[in-house]
Amino acid sequence: MVSPLVYTTSILHATAVLGFNVQTSISSVTFTAANNDVNTNTNRRRHVVRRSNLMPPLCSCKSPTLLGQPQSTYDTSNDDFELHTTASRYRHSLFRNTNAVSKWMPMPRNTRQRYEQSIKELISNHDSGDTNTSNSKSLSVWEMAKNFISNEKNGHQHHTLIRNVDVKFEDPADGARELLERCGIISCPQIKRNVDSTDNTQRLPRLEEKHLTQVLSYFQSIAAPPNNPNALCRARIVSTVGQIGTKCPRYHADHVPVRLVMSLVGPGCEYIPHELEFLKEAECLDGVNWQRIVDRNALNNLDEDDTAKANDIIVSPALLALATVQRGESVIKHAKEGEAVILMGKAWEDTRYATEKSLEGRDLVLAAVHRSPQLNPGQERMLLTVDLVDWD
Repeated sequence: MVSPLVYTTSILHATAVLGFNVQTSISSVTFTAANNDVNTNTNRRRHVVRRSNLMPPLCSCKSPTLLGQPQSTYDTSNDDFELHTTASRYRHSLFRNTNAVSKWMPMPRNTRQRYEQSIKELISNHDSGDTNTSNSKSLSVWEMAKNFISNEKNGHQHHTLIRNVDVKFEDPADGARELLERCGIISCPQIKRNVDSTDNTQRLPRLEEKHLTQVLSYFQSIAAPPNNPNALCRARIVSTVGQIGTKCPRYHADHVPVRLVMSLVGPGCEYIPHELEFLKEAECLDGVNWQRIVDRNALNNLDEDDTAKANDIIVSPALLALATVQRGESVIKHAKEGEAVILMGKAWEDTRYATEKSLEGRDLVLAAVHRSPQLNPGQERMLLTVDLVDWD
């Protein structure tokens, strides 16, 4: 590594030879050289490039880059260029100004009916004690214990976790087929023989399989990094009856880069998008002062056993009501059945910005706040979630 003094001397000598007019302080050039390779090869790094008449800046304008890579933010107050990163090296451009993206992916009618039928079959098998067909092997010891406690407290037929199946996949079609087969929704695959060759066979995917393949492909196209489009993912289907299906009733953010949540049967999750998280406090000469309606310090950190009280602390009912009146719409979004919601997690949220003012403002995109919906006794729900397996 070349010392700042040598670096400065070389530059001054070169400019003198070329006849440039040097009108800058040695301290400015030395500062640039001393910080040129600080914290290199890390996901979180910050470079400051001073402007001078000696040399052009390393970057003369704002250059578009992939989110998640170092991003330049130009601060006009001090003529500095600062690079800021997220906790992960890559973040899809869909999440440039939001933390939640939803897509309506309606299920074919027969597919919806098949999902409902599978739940009813599971309930019947579960009540009759047929553990083989009810697929109780898919449940962990903790889940079976939770079932027992819930049944003792609320009644056996009203609150039951009847299936929890997950598969890993790189090819969405393979993942969809394996997941549906393990859930008992599809069984013996239909085979179409090629008339030109009796040795080759081709499966005819069912409607359920086609639809689920589209959902898994949609997630992978957003979550996978550009250099690994077939990144390993995990898809999970959880089937429940009653309030045990309200798996995460407290507002929270996931410690993942991104997660897809989609209800195949029953209501979807409740979430607050980044663009609706802010309440306009007042207008001033500098612009508008905004306040987050979500207490980010309390989120995921609150020591409160009462979930209702915790939710009121994390999302103040008073601020929520004010924001709803200001915007003329509900701040909390309720996902519908068949709506694929992709929520940004903490690994993709912004971790550094140009000024402290940005930390309080709307420029900082943080992980999506969400929770499970409230379910009634006996209400059926089948929930699909998809995650990346390996990420940093």
